[in-house]
Amino acid sequence: MRFLIISLLFSFSALSLPADRQPWNRLAESREILQGAEVATGTISLDLPGVTQDGSSVNLGVEIDHPMKTDRFIEKVYVFAARNPSPEVLDLRLSPQLGTVRFNTRIRLNESQQVIVLARNNHNEWFGEAQEVRVTVSGCLSQGGGQDSNIMQARARGPAPLRSGETGEVRTLINHPMETGLREHRGRTIPQNIIETMTVANGEDILLEATFHRSLSANPRLFFGIQPERSQDLTLTWTEDTGKTATAEVSLQVN
Repeated sequence: MRFLIISLLFSFSALSLPADRQPWNRLAESREILQGAEVATGTISLDLPGVTQDGSSVNLGVEIDHPMKTDRFIEKVYVFAARNPSPEVLDLRLSPQLGTVRFNTRIRLNESQQVIVLARNNHNEWFGEAQEVRVTVSGCLSQGGGQDSNIMQARARGPAPLRSGETGEVRTLINHPMETGLREHRGRTIPQNIIETMTVANGEDILLEATFHRSLSANPRLFFGIQPERSQDLTLTWTEDTGKTATAEVSLQVN
């Protein structure tokens, strides 16, 4: 209930702002993708802490109240952290086969700022939401959490058996330091080394394609909702910026 009230309060305040003061119109990176399009509020719900003690790993949950049908669906989702050295955090390309738009991940925040989420449907209609997060300790310069012995180990877990049309959650993560290229060690800058993409495929059909940027936390995870109509096997593929890949498999059982 508290999360819903905060989200609604911000939606009303963002809607009442002049267009040039809305959060997505004050950030160059989001203005570039919007190209002057109008953005509706009230469709996206965010789950973010109001205050975090650790900016290197901030939980972000996103849910979008929008149909996911072949004739009308959310096609793209963009996440920005407005005051990070690189504001881009995460891009998602979605298929209507997911049946729902709900995901959770962990992001880095360099300082107190607004997190912005934009979504576009297949009719080029835009939706937006933003929330302020106070950060005590910066997260963009912190050490990554991966260990050399098990970097690129991917794991995935599907939901319990579902009824047709019931929503479940797939959980996947990979062990990786997600070096931002901003951290120094012994006077030298550690080169950027990140997971760049993650795809979810059912055979040749791509259900979800994620593009990660350096503002995603170490050991990146993506939990996402799915509403399958039939049993299916999913292949999840993570790709590092060096070209290395790792895969995990999930079987969805629909009764």
